[in-house]
Amino acid sequence: MCEFYSDQECPGSPPSRKEGSRKERGLEQGEIVGNESGDKVAYSVAANTFSYEVQAVWARFNAMLLANSIFILAIVGIAGLDSGGHVFLYKYLLPIAGLLMCLSWLFLNARGFAYHDYWHDSARNIEGRAFSPEITTFRQARVMGGQRLCLFEKVPARYSANFVTLVFVAVYVSLILFL
Repeated sequence: MCEFYSDQECPGSPPSRKEGSRKERGLEQGEIVGNESGDKVAYSVAANTFSYEVQAVWARFNAMLLANSIFILAIVGIAGLDSGGHVFLYKYLLPIAGLLMCLSWLFLNARGFAYHDYWHDSARNIEGRAFSPEITTFRQARVMGGQRLCLFEKVPARYSANFVTLVFVAVYVSLILFL
């Protein structure tokens, strides 16, 4: 018994099912099998948490994108207005702080996409165990009607996000070298 599912099986344990095919058991298309209420709740939690995590990943990405853009604008603004008294500030101190911000951005991306993958895989596994084969929301997420959803399907979003971060790293390094 699972402590959170007092009268049901644990989500990680295989559900108890009757022997025989779906037709022999009298199951209709889209009908839930196994530990009906436990699997349904677990799937709902995993799908909702996955949806939340997707939003959180991109909210963090947008916040860091905006922060880095403002930071670079401030560095260039200070450099343009300075008459030579604050060279250390805008040539070294602020760009190095920006590089540290990019490092934290890479760590945020890595952790966010790790949670993203975990909840996606959880929902996909529960979906495969609990629903009929016709329900494939997470198992077939990349294909819709036989066509690809994204032109750059082979490039995961995490690599695109990290590429943007590395562009900012290059900008900060160029500010140190050439400003």
